[in-house]
Amino acid sequence: MLRKYIFCLVLTLILIECSIMAQERAIRPVEENLRQALVIGNANYAHTGVLRNPVNDAKAISSMLRSLGFTVTAITDADQPQMDQAIRKFGEELRGSDAIGLFYYAGHGTQIKGENYLLPVEINPSTEADVRYRGVPVGQLLGQMEEAGNNMNIVILDACRNNPFPRSFRSTDRGLAQVTAPTGSFISYATAPGQVADDGKGDNGLFTSKLLQHMPTPNLKLEEVFKRVRIDVQKESGGEQVPWDASSVTGDFYFNPINDQPTVVPQVVTVSPEKFEPSLNTRFDEFIVALKRGDNSKAGNLLKSIKKENQYDQFTRFLNSKSAESKYEIGMLYFNGKFVEKNNDQSFQWISKAAHQGHAVSQTTLGYFLEKGIGTSRNTAEAISWYTKAADQNEPVALYNLANAHLTGRNLPKNVAVAREFFRKASALGHVQSTTMLRQLEK
Repeated sequence: MLRKYIFCLVLTLILIECSIMAQERAIRPVEENLRQALVIGNANYAHTGVLRNPVNDAKAISSMLRSLGFTVTAITDADQPQMDQAIRKFGEELRGSDAIGLFYYAGHGTQIKGENYLLPVEINPSTEADVRYRGVPVGQLLGQMEEAGNNMNIVILDACRNNPFPRSFRSTDRGLAQVTAPTGSFISYATAPGQVADDGKGDNGLFTSKLLQHMPTPNLKLEEVFKRVRIDVQKESGGEQVPWDASSVTGDFYFNPINDQPTVVPQVVTVSPEKFEPSLNTRFDEFIVALKRGDNSKAGNLLKSIKKENQYDQFTRFLNSKSAESKYEIGMLYFNGKFVEKNNDQSFQWISKAAHQGHAVSQTTLGYFLEKGIGTSRNTAEAISWYTKAADQNEPVALYNLANAHLTGRNLPKNVAVAREFFRKASALGHVQSTTMLRQLEK
């Protein structure tokens, strides 16, 4: 009887602990996690009219998301196999992580009997059944995200333009159908269910242009961003277009949480093939090639193999002779923890080596690590020193971080004039968040 009582007590304590962990995960601010995005823009349809803005929209959103700390995969004018492969890979990247997943699509979309489909550029349906087999179901994307089990997902669909194949459809339903947001997800539509959206008269569609305006606003919650977008779109369209959203998120998310932490934007260093001619004689060379090509999955697998065979010390000596860019990339591989086991200590060591070689992006990242105590103890004075070294090389994120420190009086004396000057320099280099902050300071 006593043994049975003890067993029940232990089981109860385990269940309570699991419940507490689940609640903490649900309520903690989610902006502290990795950010992963897939962006698709389809405009050049082979069998119907070319859309004006989806490719522009996709490029602008990609640039914005990168400035906000997202690692972005972007494809334009994609056919069905390309879209299908990209969505599957996106799901694999999110699986088992605490990442924030974001999917953005601009292009033609339609609904058939309550099911939404994104239309690839080669589609030429003669019946509604063709769309079911040759379109890309939104449900496929939502399924991949739900199966991934990651922290939170955001889906943005600027896909409610007019039906490009009206003669092939028996249904008179317009636009997209509203679907229930899976647990932990937020879905935004460019217009209300059953309605169509404006492709836009300028460089971007109406909905996306307003999204680009409000997304970088400092310390604005996810829901408030899309509320402001809805207000502006409704006003500018004279009430003809009203963006819609569905949400089941529980935590708070900010695209631009400037008062919490400085921005660190992982950057991919690319080297043109004609300038990079590796010997490919060893797996070490193959690892460098994979990094140069942005194939982090292959790089991660090679690194695991090297460790398993106890060659890591030799590998370290090999990497010490390589460029700062390579050291930065392996540091970010450890920091992101997507294809190798996350290791902040290793990330700090490699980023530090690259920073000491004068690599500006690494200097900014090292400053961030020191400020937050990632892989090392906190040292705000040294963090500012590294930001300053990177800013001297006109690294825009470092300029932004210094501006933000002066603006808030965090780690540096509060000085709005100095902050404005740093924001101005970063803005001139194309840093979107700095441009937004300048506008805020001018109000």
